[in-house]
Amino acid sequence: MMYATNDLGMFLIDNTTDARKHIFTPEHAEVKLRNIIPLNDSTWFIRSLNRAIYLFNPKTNSFVKKIEFDVDQKFLTLNYLFKTSQNVIVATTASGIYIFDEHLGKFILKDHPVLNQLYIIGVAEDQNNILWLCNNKGICSYDFGKNKIISEFENYPEMGTAFRVVIDPSNHVWFANSKGYWSWDQEKQRMLKLNFESGLISDVEISSVHVGKDGSIYLGGPGVLYKLNPDSISSHLRSVKVIVSKISVNNEVKIPSFSHSNYQLNLPAGLSTIQVEFAVPDYSIQHSHDYQFKFADSETWSETKEGTILIPNLSHGNYQILMKGISNFSGAETDIVKLNIKIEAYWYQSWWFKVLIGMVVISLFYLFYRWRLTIENDKNKLKTEYEHRMIHLEMQNLRSQMNPHFIFNALNSINGFIVENQTHLASDYLTKFSKLIRMILDHSHSDLISLTKELEALKLYVMMEKNRFDQSFDFEIVLDETMDLDQIEVPPLILQPYIENAIWHGLMHQEGKGSITIQINQVDDQICFIIQDNGVGRQKASELKSKKILNPIHTECKLLIIELKTTTALIL
Repeated sequence: MMYATNDLGMFLIDNTTDARKHIFTPEHAEVKLRNIIPLNDSTWFIRSLNRAIYLFNPKTNSFVKKIEFDVDQKFLTLNYLFKTSQNVIVATTASGIYIFDEHLGKFILKDHPVLNQLYIIGVAEDQNNILWLCNNKGICSYDFGKNKIISEFENYPEMGTAFRVVIDPSNHVWFANSKGYWSWDQEKQRMLKLNFESGLISDVEISSVHVGKDGSIYLGGPGVLYKLNPDSISSHLRSVKVIVSKISVNNEVKIPSFSHSNYQLNLPAGLSTIQVEFAVPDYSIQHSHDYQFKFADSETWSETKEGTILIPNLSHGNYQILMKGISNFSGAETDIVKLNIKIEAYWYQSWWFKVLIGMVVISLFYLFYRWRLTIENDKNKLKTEYEHRMIHLEMQNLRSQMNPHFIFNALNSINGFIVENQTHLASDYLTKFSKLIRMILDHSHSDLISLTKELEALKLYVMMEKNRFDQSFDFEIVLDETMDLDQIEVPPLILQPYIENAIWHGLMHQEGKGSITIQINQVDDQICFIIQDNGVGRQKASELKSKKILNPIHTECKLLIIELKTTTALIL
């Protein structure tokens, strides 16, 4: 005997005589009975599409109970009835799953924030006691014991609604969806796809899938039934290759060279619009592969329909295009094929021309820099020469003022000795005076003389002044022993005016013995002259003397500036 259900109810069919007996539900109405789940020998659960779950006793061939749901009958849709390996009866609805509670004798909604938002249709249990739930968003795996969703397969948004699901002996999950019939290989974590684009007859509203006793997979559709051996899937996942079928450059077909999965295309200079057509020959299934490509320096693969790539206005350079196919059936990828494109450059686009232009530009900048530097150097040279000339003139002017002033004082001293009838002093003074005049005349033709000669002339001058003032002051020169006086040059008579000022404007008003000390030191690349005396001081001397006398502070500053500009410092 065989039991069958349909929209009119339930029928008992005799396999030998084909006699049929209509077994009515308690309502005796069109209840649209669907699948039967045996609980034990005397109790079966039978699902009605939109009314309730009926308990049926196969021993008496009668319905014994109607189990209703706490849902408005207008919104009730019982999509599937299933018994787990733990003998738990599960009913799927538009608002999640219900579990039969034997103690309460009713179905209780399984509370879950995600499942309660799904329109659940089919359900199956794998060998790991995980439930697979078909729903309006695809399929998800659910741990019933932990009330936890394991995976929602969000990486397959194109899956659409899933209707029915079964588990084959290899623990592969087979399910029918809006794209066709898919299988999830749990061991390899890979999705196999038999899409309607591959040539299957499409009717997504009633597509179904079942597992036969021999392990075969039956794929059902309107007026058609497919039988599939899962073991044959592995033999189909053979390696297929990508081939480049056609290359056009500016609408002209080009034939590239080929070697070890690499295509080489060499093009002359100029902009090129390139169209590449490639394919994955697989004659067992229609539209078996998707096509993807990318440039070698890109990280993202781009999809292309029918394996056509259009690249407009490529300029000179080297390019590499990678191409591959992805199986719509297994998800496996083909080996990557490379197309190398080399477009020659015009002579003015070549690297050596750019280097040449760069060198010319750099040379022009360098020449301009040298020209500007030469101009600046010439300006600085002229300025330096001008400043040196001015210093020279100032020194000449200073010496022209000092020499008459000194000569006049010296002649007055000689005249005083003669008047006082001190002929021997006059003769000695005249001898020293003539020697000093000779030195002054010799040095007047030089801008610089050695420090030795300058100190020799200075000592002679001081000796004459001491004689004239009756040895009323002492004079001392303190030298740095490390200095080479012959190698150090200074302007002639650079020190004489300061000593003269010290004598005439300091010591001549001093009561008692006077003293003048010159200390000479070398500080790095400068010579430091320190002149000390114990005279009355500049302020008092200025008050006592006429304004006709040369201002010592003014003279000092002039000399200091002169020496700084000749890289020798005079510090007083």
